[in-house]
Amino acid sequence: VFKHVVYPRLLSFKYRGVLSKNLALKNKQNGGRCFIVASGPSVSQLDLGCLKNESSIVFNEFDKLSKTKEFVPTFHIFADTCYFTEAPDHYLTQQFLNKPNAIDPKTNVIINAFGKTFVESNNLFRNHKINYVLPYGIISQYFGFNIDLDKVVPWPKNSVIMGIMLAVYSGFKEIYLLGCEHGFLAQPIGIGKSLTYQHSYNDALANFSQTHFFL
Repeated sequence: VFKHVVYPRLLSFKYRGVLSKNLALKNKQNGGRCFIVASGPSVSQLDLGCLKNESSIVFNEFDKLSKTKEFVPTFHIFADTCYFTEAPDHYLTQQFLNKPNAIDPKTNVIINAFGKTFVESNNLFRNHKINYVLPYGIISQYFGFNIDLDKVVPWPKNSVIMGIMLAVYSGFKEIYLLGCEHGFLAQPIGIGKSLTYQHSYNDALANFSQTHFFL
């Protein structure tokens, strides 16, 4: 109970100054539609230029997709803490440090609040609008379910769920999912086995041994 009920409330209080800034996003869209675009293989078959005048949400390494130059995403989410909790020379840390140059300044960046100190100490995203979200705990029928981003929200099982939370919180009434398919759970994992993520771009992580992460 403490971990999933009490502690999230304590975090909401601790980070209230940061999270309260998200109120500017709440119901701002007042209807309208939004496209949540993940990085599944099917995205490579889409003409993303058709979305250049649409509201959109993307995630993580989406900027690697060559077609991203055809439109500017409205939001780019980094909900996972692995981008700023690994060693300085870790692959994901280095990728995150390069994101300000890879993401258009007009895109609103959404980052896990646990990374705020890392972002500020490295002077990241100085030309971007930044909002912080704080996922913690689990989604369960036994605990209060909250998707108001001005408070702690349950930890989403994947980035797409975080994107859906953002879209609903922002007031979008029509939410479309593109490129959200994946086959990772169907692949064998473990020490010594290669990562088998399938993306619409060439992902260096797919070439790493899982020993790199499990040891």
